[in-house]
Amino acid sequence: MRGVGWFAIAGLLWAGRAHGETVAPAAAVVAPAAAVVAPAAGASAPGAPAGAGARVFHQPLSAVREGEALRIDAAISDAWQEPSIEVRYRALGGAEYEAAPFERSSAGGYRASIPALALATGGVEYYIVGTDRGGGEHAHFASAEAPHRVLATASASDARADLERRLVGGRLSQFRLRTTVLNFGRTKASKRPDYLYRVEADYTYRFLRALYSIRMGYGVVRSQGPVREGGTDSVPLFKLNDSREAGVDYGFAELRFRVNPKLDVDARAILGASDTEVVLGGAGRLRLGRELGAHVAAGIEVIPTLGYNATLRLQWDTVPHVLMAATLMTTSWPRTDRGDGTGIMLETLVPLGDRWRVGVEVGYAGRQDARGSVAASGSLAFEY
Repeated sequence: MRGVGWFAIAGLLWAGRAHGETVAPAAAVVAPAAAVVAPAAGASAPGAPAGAGARVFHQPLSAVREGEALRIDAAISDAWQEPSIEVRYRALGGAEYEAAPFERSSAGGYRASIPALALATGGVEYYIVGTDRGGGEHAHFASAEAPHRVLATASASDARADLERRLVGGRLSQFRLRTTVLNFGRTKASKRPDYLYRVEADYTYRFLRALYSIRMGYGVVRSQGPVREGGTDSVPLFKLNDSREAGVDYGFAELRFRVNPKLDVDARAILGASDTEVVLGGAGRLRLGRELGAHVAAGIEVIPTLGYNATLRLQWDTVPHVLMAATLMTTSWPRTDRGDGTGIMLETLVPLGDRWRVGVEVGYAGRQDARGSVAASGSLAFEY
């Protein structure tokens, strides 16, 4: 009986020691496993900031048209994590940054706008930053120390206006005085002269745009011609000592439209008065080629009491700084009993210094029924 008791006690001690050796190693295995899981719970994704928030995707521009606002379109994911996402910008040469928030765009996505005034100095610098709910800032593009630069470039019309301004030396205004004398010669039967003279004074202002310039002026035309008393159209007879006089005093306004640097269209409205009536007239001209270089121009002018005057002008610039031209003309001015006249004029335009230009024109004008005579013209222009 005593032997059985000792055996039972020895069995219990062995069982207790065996149980202790089994449990202790198990605990040692579980504890390290918990140590591996804990760091994993607080780890960040590779390359992402701690507590990563919104992400901003946009295509940065390098230039924008002068006079236009800079619109920055972006796609923003997880925007809710950063209630404020904005573009911070400053003008080139500026010190302080201003803010332009991203807002929902009607086209989808987000948009921030930098006003055109901020680009008035030639461009703007900006960076993009977001602010989370805790007040922490997150840089999304560039930085205050290294902002992205966008330059303001001239529009096509501004670039063309700048080129035109250089061509005219920056001189936008012009005063001009021009006088023309056409002598069509006497007929065989009449001793009375057949002539016309014209004086114009005008002012031109150049806009250098599609509406290139506007010209306003005042003019006087005086003429005299023989009076027909019979004969036929091929052999007319004129009164020996009788003549008809005609004249118009008028004002005009002329618009020049520059389609491109080598194509101009001029349109002129004329309002005047003769001794007996109010006169409405007009003129038009088309020029192909450079205004201050080689070109060809065709035009027509109509004043009812005088008739029509059509011209074809060829200009060239083979001599530096000197323009030369030849003008072919057909006209019914002044409206007399004789047939239409024709003529040719040769012109030279010579600069005097930077602001003055003198033009001298000589040629020949005549009608079909008699020999013609000398025609001449002169002009003086001042630009500033």
